[in-house]
Amino acid sequence: MSSAVAKRLAGKTVLITGASSGIG
Repeated sequence: MSSAVAKRLAGKTVLITGASSGIG
């Protein structure tokens, strides 16, 4: 896995988790 892809996945996860936490 390239760091770029890993960073993208991490960013997406953080955004989704943050949104869920903020809404919930």
